Amino acid sequence: WHKDLYSVEILTGLAAVQEEKKDDKVDDTADDATSTLPKYIEDSWGIKRRIEGETQKKTLEGFSFYDSYNSGLGVSSHLVDGKDLMFLQPKIHFDRDGVDYNKQVKDLDELLRQKIDSETVDKIMKYVKQKTEREDILEAKEFSDKVYGIQVESRYWGNIVVSIWYK
Repeated sequence: WHKDLYSVEILTGLAAVQEEKKDDKVDDTADDATSTLPKYIEDSWGIKRRIEGETQKKTLEGFSFYDSYNSGLGVSSHLVDGKDLMFLQPKIHFDRDGVDYNKQVKDLDELLRQKIDSETVDKIMKYVKQKTEREDILEAKEFSDKVYGIQVESRYWGNIVVSIWYK
């Protein structure tokens, strides 16, 4: 069980033996070469993730964030070239054990306030806070400031998904 990635990894045979010998590696390209924190952790699918408290933050389009927050907030990111393409997608999770809804809301608020104007973030967070239970539904709703378009939605029994793009 990888508690920070909320995933299970099952290894058998030679893979299990090799995994026992493998340690987390420090990325030599880290900004602070003396840091003992790796720049990322590779999960069982080979995906590199930045974990709050264990790795350095990722920066994209002026937003600084982790892929996985201790609260349970997850953030997907995509490099884009052009307008109208989503580049950041935070998710408030209801589908994982040990997640803290209120802390995820706080982490999302802090993430959005880095670049999106306060009035727009206030409106987004007011809408987000309408879903407090997994069964609640948030119809897709768009918000915008001078630079960004933001959509918030959550289906029945789903996570709250926030998509951010340049207008």
